[in-house]
Amino acid sequence: MLESTVCQIIRSAFSEDGSLKLPEGLEPSVVYAELQAQAIPGFALLPGGLLDACADNALAAAWLNHDLGRRALFGHLLDVQDEMLSVLEAKGIPTVILKGAAAGMLYPDPGLRSYGDIDFMVSPADFKRARAALVAAGFEDKDDDGVCDHHVGLDKDGVHLELHWEPNGIPQGTPGLKALFQEALGHTEAACVQGHSFPVFPPMVNGVVLLLHARKHLALGGLGFRQVIDWMLFAKAYLAHDGWTEFSELLGDERVERTATCLTRFCQIYLGLPEEGFEWCAEVEPAVCADLLEHVMLLGNFGKKIKGKTGATALSGIRGPVGFFRYLQRGGVCNWKAARKHALLRPFAWVYQAGRCVRVVLTRKDIAGSVRFDMEETARRRNLGSEMGLYDR
Repeated sequence: MLESTVCQIIRSAFSEDGSLKLPEGLEPSVVYAELQAQAIPGFALLPGGLLDACADNALAAAWLNHDLGRRALFGHLLDVQDEMLSVLEAKGIPTVILKGAAAGMLYPDPGLRSYGDIDFMVSPADFKRARAALVAAGFEDKDDDGVCDHHVGLDKDGVHLELHWEPNGIPQGTPGLKALFQEALGHTEAACVQGHSFPVFPPMVNGVVLLLHARKHLALGGLGFRQVIDWMLFAKAYLAHDGWTEFSELLGDERVERTATCLTRFCQIYLGLPEEGFEWCAEVEPAVCADLLEHVMLLGNFGKKIKGKTGATALSGIRGPVGFFRYLQRGGVCNWKAARKHALLRPFAWVYQAGRCVRVVLTRKDIAGSVRFDMEETARRRNLGSEMGLYDR
C-alpha cells in the first residue's frame, strides 16, 4: 500500500498520472515520512499530489516550510559551488561536478531534487594542488586522509564538499572505467542550473557516474528512490534505442551492464519509464524488480531506515577470509585516526576494527537474535546483489 503510493507520486511527477488518492487507512504523514526517508520530500508538493490530499493544514504548512528551507539550501550549495569552482579556475585546475547539480540538471525542476553536499573531481595529478588552493581560500580541511579511497572532505559555510580524484563505485578489474573518467576530464561541458554555471562530464560519461553511484549505494545497503530517479531521468534522456549501444560500450563490463538493465526495467515496471526504445532491458525478470522495490522500501536513502540495526551492510560485501581481513583492515584505517597518522600502526588497523565489531555485538540486547537477523539480511542482500550484477552469479 505504502510502496504503491510512493511509486504513484513519482510517476505523477514526470507524467499525466492523475491526482493522488490515498488508500483508506494510509495517513499523509506516513507517506511524507517515507518520502523523507527516500530523500525525495519535494515530490509531496507537486500539484495533485500528497499536499492536495492532506486535510491537516498545520501539517501541510510544515511541509511547505520544510520545502522552502530545502530549496534555500540548494541555492546556498550552488553559491558555495561557484566559489569552489572560481578558486580552482584561477589556479588553472580542470574540475568537474559529480552527481548533485550534475544529476539535478536532468530534472524538469532541479529544485525538486534534494541535495546534501557537493562532489567534484580533479585529476590525481592536480589533487594536492587543488586541496591546498581551497584550504588557502578558506575551505576547512577535514583531515580525513585514508578514510576513503576516492575522496577527501572539506567544509565551507556549513556545506560539506568531497574532493575526488575519481568517482566512487568503480568496480575492481575495470581499468577502462578509470581511464574513461580521466580522459573525459579534458572534455567537460558547461551546464547551468538556476543561473549557476558549472562543468559536467559529457552526457554518457555523466550517466556512468550516476550508475556507479547507484551500484555503490546498493552494495552498501542504502539505495533510495533519489538515486533510482536520477538514473531513470538519465536513461529516459539518453538511452532509448541506439543510445544503449553507445552507453554499454563505454561500460565494457557485464556486471555493470546488468545493474543498468535491472534499474531500467524497475523504472519501467514501477515508475512509468516508457517501454518503447528500452527493449534492451526486457529480459530482466519482474521478480528481481520486486525484490529491489522491497529493498528500497526496507532501507531508504543511505539505509537511514535501518542504519545501526544490522551488520549486513559489511557482511554482504565480504567474500572469504581474505575479503574479511580486507574489510577489517580498511575499516580500521578509516576509524583509527592514529593508524592514518602513524605508518607504524597501520598494519595493525585490522585488530582495532575487530575490537570495534566485537564491542558492537556484545552491546546488543539480544545478541543471538541480532546475529541471526544479520545473517538472514546478509543472505537477502547478497542474493539481490548477485541478481543485479554486483557480484558474480
